Amino acid sequence: MLAKAVEDEKERRKTVALNLIIEAVGDGAKEGVHFGNEDAEQFADMLLRFMAAARDGAAKQNLRLMARLIVGLKRDSTFEADQFQRWATILKDMTALEIEIVAECYRVLKKGGVIDRPWAEVMEALSTNHDRNDIRQSAAALMRTGLLVPESLMSGISYEPTSSVLQLGELAELDSAAST
Repeated sequence: MLAKAVEDEKERRKTVALNLIIEAVGDGAKEGVHFGNEDAEQFADMLLRFMAAARDGAAKQNLRLMARLIVGLKRDSTFEADQFQRWATILKDMTALEIEIVAECYRVLKKGGVIDRPWAEVMEALSTNHDRNDIRQSAAALMRTGLLVPESLMSGISYEPTSSVLQLGELAELDSAAST
């Protein structure tokens, strides 16, 4: 009985993952991003990595970002499985709070101009819905990704978003991550 339920759940997750890919490719087509026969090998490699993440239990939000990443790489003319692998490895295991942090960092950086203290702005925005210690712990965990680096201040440790946040933000459409 349990074995059947587990198999059914695995099949359901596979269907959800494939639907996320179909949705992302369809959204990309509306924006003029089209895939051709010349993309088949790279797309297949990306799809295999994507489905492995789904099989390994990546959250739906993470899979949605990975699906958008595939379209983003095509849009950005960097449609290579190695590029997907780089970002998919980061996205696959991120927690929901880590995704929110990176999405907020992207929003702050995307505004442009001189941002004196981007982390303070990120912390302010996120602390309305999250405990500040949880945010700090998740930010510290994000250092493993290279998306945030520590910055020593007289008042303690702060974090600085790297340029990779902007790159990932554009590719995976992080500005809409909070709404998914």
